[in-house]
Parts: sequence; structure tokens; C-alpha cells
Amino acid sequence: MSDWKEGGLKRYYKSEKEPSASDNPGPVYKVVGDSFKRIVLESDNDVIVKYYSPQCGACKKFKPIYE
Repeated sequence: MSDWKEGGLKRYYKSEKEPSASDNPGPVYKVVGDSFKRIVLESDNDVIVKYYSPQCGACKKFKPIYE
């Protein structure tokens, strides 16, 4: 508890690890827990976020159209 109160704990996201720049060249970027703030919230560009689940049939069907 003392580490939490002093701000010494690292935030944990139940998310994938951030992809490397070579695996995430754009213009469509894969955003994960560790990169959401930087890519979406702090960006000077307009950003559209599409939430995607690899288990969802509708998401699978829409992915090639979106990309």
C-alpha cells in the first residue's frame, strides 16, 4: 500500500504488448494499453479509434474493408 500511495507502482493493463515501429507502420495503427494515451489522446492529428475483437465474426468481416 505504501508503494501505491507514493506513486511507485507501474500501471498494469490487461493488454497486448506494444508492437514495434516496423510491425506498426501505419496509416492504420494497432493501439494497445501502453500506447493509447500517446497515439490517441496526445496526438495533434485527428484520430478514429476502431475497437476490434479477433473472436467477433462481425469484426473479422469488417477488418479488410476498414484497412
